[in-house]
Amino acid sequence: MTDFTWYLAQLRPNGAPRAVLNLRRQGFSTFLPQIAGTALVRNRPTDRLKPLFPGYLFVQADPRQGRWTTINSTFGVSRLVTLDQRGPTPVPQSIIDALMADCDAEGILRPPPALKPGDAVQLHSAAFFGKCGTVDRLSDNERVFILLECMGRAVTVNLPRHEVKRVASAH
Repeated sequence: MTDFTWYLAQLRPNGAPRAVLNLRRQGFSTFLPQIAGTALVRNRPTDRLKPLFPGYLFVQADPRQGRWTTINSTFGVSRLVTLDQRGPTPVPQSIIDALMADCDAEGILRPPPALKPGDAVQLHSAAFFGKCGTVDRLSDNERVFILLECMGRAVTVNLPRHEVKRVASAH
């Protein structure tokens, strides 16, 4: 049985699709965890998938075969991450297992657990991007009512669920 290990590859700018395609053609397994998010495109919020770790990709290889130069010379890849002179640094299997458990079959991070009133959240809508608030109430149609501190008073905003992310409470 071959002992495969996961490594972290640093990518060239916008190199993820090209690196995944070419590494897989060469027989390497890859893992590119992604997260559904909202980005501003021409001042409009747009849903899109973004890498969980921008600029990086996990590659699985047999450390005994020493195919590091093959990976490093793959289109889209800049280099394997190395912390010392012995070669690329393995990623602990427990980290890969935890990431894979949180992702679906396509490598997309599953949505967080359901929100409940009182949860601290960060907003990802265009007008309130990055602001923090507290869940006031939830509606039946995937909308969330958030209490925000605005100009010295509490204001309620109503947003789609996908524009709200739970954060650790400041208390």
